[in-house]
Amino acid sequence: MFKKNHYQFTNLCLNFKTLSQKAKTRIVMITSSNQGEGKTTIAINLTRQLAEEGKRVLIVDADIDHQDLSIILNAQGRSGFLNLLKENDFSKFELYILNTQIKGLEILPIGNVDSKELSFEYKGLFEYLRMILNHYDYIIFDSSVINNPITRSLVINSDGVILVARQNDTLKRDMLMTKKIVNELGGKTLGWVLNAVK
Repeated sequence: MFKKNHYQFTNLCLNFKTLSQKAKTRIVMITSSNQGEGKTTIAINLTRQLAEEGKRVLIVDADIDHQDLSIILNAQGRSGFLNLLKENDFSKFELYILNTQIKGLEILPIGNVDSKELSFEYKGLFEYLRMILNHYDYIIFDSSVINNPITRSLVINSDGVILVARQNDTLKRDMLMTKKIVNELGGKTLGWVLNAVK
């Protein structure tokens, strides 16, 4: 279920908590320049580590291109994130949340509707998320790559952004462009995570 390098993800968790506390950041999204750079691996292991340290965490599968998170956490085919956006009825939010086998970690699956049917309206979503923040210490989105319209809306509305790059794979120009896009959207970059370090 989890690819766990205890030392690596313990340090990531510590750094994340330090940054988020300083910036008062609780709704966070994880993205990257390209597919296959390890967003989901980072998201799952970061949230697992936070939960094991006693934090209450909701992880949201918002990657409409690849539903790896929902598949890994056995939540594929269930109603979730995309259903909420289509119905525009966020009172159903908590009905779609599922427990995981990790105490303190819950998931909102990607959902089971076609993203092409959606008009991307996020104001109501994030208003509702802030209403339920008393239930969670962190809400973390595993999103699509930075050039996806859903991802860009998440950048605008979240408290902070974690950017993922893959060692010996992600080009420097792609990293610079990703950071530039986040800045232009008014997002707050919490930092980069270099994945697949040997």
